[in-house]
Amino acid sequence: MFKTSIFACTVMAATALFAAADSRATPPAEPSEADLRIHLTCSEIALHRLLTFEEARQCGRAFQRVKLSFVPGLDLAQYEALSAADRATVNLTGYRRYVDWSESNSGRIDTLRDAARAVMTLAAD
Repeated sequence: MFKTSIFACTVMAATALFAAADSRATPPAEPSEADLRIHLTCSEIALHRLLTFEEARQCGRAFQRVKLSFVPGLDLAQYEALSAADRATVNLTGYRRYVDWSESNSGRIDTLRDAARAVMTLAAD
């Protein structure tokens, strides 16, 4: 019980800092290549068909890990333990930082999207 209270206080304090800080600031981390590939591939697939439940679940978790990579000190298990309001704040912070990062890394994003499209084209043939 004591550890949970300390953890909850630490996360709430960190969440308040994220909310108060400029959410457009350059984060110190970047997403894992694997999660980024999964997210971009899922996005491309979703342009052409509905994802199955399992695909949507896996895609959503990969994108959540991508966003959390821009929120230092918080992993997926810690994120899931937050209240709904705190998850919303952290999620928005991670998303905004991801958008900024992807804009400044547009060449890398384009390369990964092109690779996803190529795989989809091969799979369709």
